[in-house]
Amino acid sequence: MKSAWSYNKSMMDVVDDLCQPLETYFDITHFAFLRFYNDGRLVRLANHTSWLNTFFEKEFFNDKVLFEEYIQPLRLFEEKVIFLTGTPKCEHAKLLISHNLWNFRVSFKRFPEYVESYCFATAIDNRDVFAYYMNNQETFDAFFAHFKEKALPLLQSNPHIYINTTLNIAHDPNKTSIKNVNTSFLQELYPTSNNIKLILSTPSLILSARQGELLFYISRGYSMKQIAQILQISPRTVETHVSHLKIKTKLKSKADLVVLGQKNHNSLAFFMKRLLQMKKKSSPLVAPS
Repeated sequence: MKSAWSYNKSMMDVVDDLCQPLETYFDITHFAFLRFYNDGRLVRLANHTSWLNTFFEKEFFNDKVLFEEYIQPLRLFEEKVIFLTGTPKCEHAKLLISHNLWNFRVSFKRFPEYVESYCFATAIDNRDVFAYYMNNQETFDAFFAHFKEKALPLLQSNPHIYINTTLNIAHDPNKTSIKNVNTSFLQELYPTSNNIKLILSTPSLILSARQGELLFYISRGYSMKQIAQILQISPRTVETHVSHLKIKTKLKSKADLVVLGQKNHNSLAFFMKRLLQMKKKSSPLVAPS
């Protein structure tokens, strides 16, 4: 186990260099890659020094809660993404908080011989990061490909990389079928313009695509008539949506909505960029006249 700890420590600068764009542009301060093999071995690469020591001292590589809730149920080629925020309930989560690591995006995907996991986290008070998580899937996909290209070759033929766990994650082929893979996660990872959501951090709220659009335009001083023209709906329909938005946000006036939008400026900007991209992709092609 000591050799695996030493190897993890020796690789931290390499991993940190690969993760520098995530910290620069998204304020993501922690990244970890984990590969759980069917025979109980684990490969881990990460960039957070103090958490490395706690991870090994507490033997969190044998975390049965993580295993039973998120890894064991995975079917072959199924992927699941979870978000960790709010009040921590278990020792693992509480210790992460003590290292100022929280607001996680964690993905798991099962392959025939192992399950891969990518973990991203930031500071406790950085809830704006959820807007980045939800609206920048292409960035994460590009990072996964870049990380595998640069880091995984370093793991080849190295006996010191493996952590021996007590977990047996081998899947049951009788319960696994590619035809039965649950692909509902695709809507979360690759949303259409109808189901993309806006996550606000001040206060903590999740708004629909239409509510997000309204808040964006209202916060930038557009009139009801102008918003109606942009969204190609009637002014009365805009007023109805605004009324529902006020109820959802527990605000009383349009001026209050303007303030809300300004407080969540970055989240709104990323949301609208993502929404417009999705609308463009789903728009029918029109032949030039």
